[in-house]
Amino acid sequence: MKKLFFNIFIFCMFLFSCGLLPNDNSGFWAKNFKTDKYYNVNAELLYEGTHCNVWAEIGSGITSKQAENIANEYDEIIYQKMVSTFSIKDFYFNDLPFSNIMEFADWLGDRDDKLCILLLDIKDNYIKDKYNAYIAGYFWGGNLLNEYRSNYRDMIYLDTYPSITYVPLEETFNTLAHEMQHLMNFSTSIIERFYEEGVMLMDTWVDEGLSAAAEWVYSGHSKERINWFQNNGNSKGNEGLINKGNNFFVWDNRENESSYALLDDYATVYLFFQWLRLQTNISVYKDIISSEHYDFNAVLAAMINYSDWDALLKTWLAANYINDPYSQYGYKNDPDLKNIFVPAPNKIETSVKLAPGEGVYSKVSTEPNILGQGININNVYLTDIINNSFIPDSIMLTYNKNTNIFGRTEIGKTTGEPAGAIASFLSFGRSVLSETTFPYRIGAEDLLRQRTYNRKPIIINIE
Repeated sequence: MKKLFFNIFIFCMFLFSCGLLPNDNSGFWAKNFKTDKYYNVNAELLYEGTHCNVWAEIGSGITSKQAENIANEYDEIIYQKMVSTFSIKDFYFNDLPFSNIMEFADWLGDRDDKLCILLLDIKDNYIKDKYNAYIAGYFWGGNLLNEYRSNYRDMIYLDTYPSITYVPLEETFNTLAHEMQHLMNFSTSIIERFYEEGVMLMDTWVDEGLSAAAEWVYSGHSKERINWFQNNGNSKGNEGLINKGNNFFVWDNRENESSYALLDDYATVYLFFQWLRLQTNISVYKDIISSEHYDFNAVLAAMINYSDWDALLKTWLAANYINDPYSQYGYKNDPDLKNIFVPAPNKIETSVKLAPGEGVYSKVSTEPNILGQGININNVYLTDIINNSFIPDSIMLTYNKNTNIFGRTEIGKTTGEPAGAIASFLSFGRSVLSETTFPYRIGAEDLLRQRTYNRKPIIINIE
């Protein structure tokens, strides 16, 4: 790769011990997500691995053996899979050569050739048997930069309660892969998505989609995400809003309607990025993360058979209803995805509010009147989606094609009759997967990325 030049402020080389808190390098800054403030975590180094060091909050109850298990899983499996799937290779920054993006992230951080993994009880809103969504881990780009409260390390935070305490350790491994992609994505943005004004970080949904894909790369399909989509939540009162169109494109935009709406985003973005892979191949993930684009165009450029976002979005939304095993309107007969079917509401209004990217389905007995819709609302008949011809007793998809993730909701028209069974489309049956019984994992969105909510470049200060 040719040498790259950036409008990034380089102040000086590291001249001090990375600005850590006192107590013999055992102090870390962490985020309290209940108060939105930072606090000091005292930790001890429990295990030194090949590619990582594992620290644990003092008093967390984490044993050296547990730390060793996490380090070994990272060193022997997660690191290799993630670098192979997502990392750009053999590039230069400031005349320095790097073989992969994790080496670059370490250079931005503490330059010890290892990822710092901090195990702690992340302060979130989890309440056992009351609010079962919990923050399983997070990455903060500020730790790689000259930011206030920076730890000046390439590091990832992993939860210890309910993670590890009540949740199988495998879920912690999945979270580590998920957050590692965020770290790689942030670092790749510095290399690939630079402008004269600064660096553009990827839109939330693209970054989260790649992290959802990272979990699949590490351990295969997530029944937790698939089940949530299939069941529109679960049967224990934890309802989602997928049946009302909620999905990932405008991330976390329906929290005022349901305390579990964010889980809809994770479930739908997981399926969307699985569909992208099944329609192409696994290299689509590296194409997206290394794109010069930071928004939907990064995905569109990787899917060369689609001319615009409207066509791509429409096809995926249709695939969630039709789920044909052989075409773009389904999941290619994937063993774990071939039976999914988008949940539908028991009743549907003739006028619905749809945010960008959202879509709903209704049955059409007679050709409907769709006057008065928003300018970004489209309708398509799924029985004859290629010609978009009306056929009695068909299913109509109503969706918002707007590519602006800050766009307002618009009115879409339906027939007022909920979509029915899928039997007219496919011959094989469908089944509902068994529910997961443990708490639901969510991540803590990269805090520095919040600056890009208005799509403004950030100036990156590197010491």
